[in-house]
Amino acid sequence: MGLRLLIARLDAWSGRSLLTIGLLHASFNTTGALIDPAYDWIRLGLTVLLGVAAVAVPARVRGPLSRPAGRA
Repeated sequence: MGLRLLIARLDAWSGRSLLTIGLLHASFNTTGALIDPAYDWIRLGLTVLLGVAAVAVPARVRGPLSRPAGRA
């Protein structure tokens, strides 16, 4: 759940960059291989926390690549 929220917000912030989303997804997959399964709950908790925090940031905050609608 947290990763989906984080990916959705990062997608909006990055101007729908597939590279950015792919890097986030790959880094999450890699942490699963590096963390001992007994401590996987930390990864889950941190992901949910980051996802909720990303959604809590106002939507009007835009990334450096986005432009206001109607402007070239």
